[in-house]
Amino acid sequence: MKVRRFHRAFTLLEVLVALMLIAAIAAGGFALFRGAMSTKERLHADSRRALEVATLESMLRQAVLASEAGSDAGDFAVSSRSVSIPCRVMRVSSRAERPGAFARRFSLFFDEQQSALLAAWDDEPAVPILHGLADVSFRAFDGRTWLEDFSASRDRGLPLAVELSLRWRRPGDPMSAATAASDPSVDPVDAPEGPVDAIIAVAVPDAAPETGDSGESRP
Repeated sequence: MKVRRFHRAFTLLEVLVALMLIAAIAAGGFALFRGAMSTKERLHADSRRALEVATLESMLRQAVLASEAGSDAGDFAVSSRSVSIPCRVMRVSSRAERPGAFARRFSLFFDEQQSALLAAWDDEPAVPILHGLADVSFRAFDGRTWLEDFSASRDRGLPLAVELSLRWRRPGDPMSAATAASDPSVDPVDAPEGPVDAIIAVAVPDAAPETGDSGESRP
């Protein structure tokens, strides 16, 4: 007598449930992987920005340490978007040139179209040193208040300090007027307002408070 054995197969519902579980596990794993990669990229970007800000602060500090009120390199001038610092730089001895001090001009300015802060010596081509910026603001301290328009020749001497505020561009920020100028279909808007991400303040060592007619220092 033959005995028939029946092998139970998976039902359609069981197959669908299994596929749904596999899809959920795969989606969760992909989300974790994407989150880990996003965190890694953000940490890398933060580290790069910190290094760029440190480099910028070092360049500005060195220029301010060698600054002078006015020379053949021009005037010590500060505006809301730029700073120009005449410096007295020592030339190293060489066969072609004699050692000694000579005047140079160090400049920093914000380029809205590139969303970058650029640096230049004299009339050399400007080099971007900070990228992804939404706004940059320069100010000079004259002993009384912070000014966005300062000139050493006009204000009779060097400022006591120079300040630079940086704000990084964030997703969803509106396009600036300078950036939108190249595209007629886009309405230009003012630079977005928001919290400042970094502030660099450098004291000018050779600056002295302005004195009045009585010889007393300005408060």
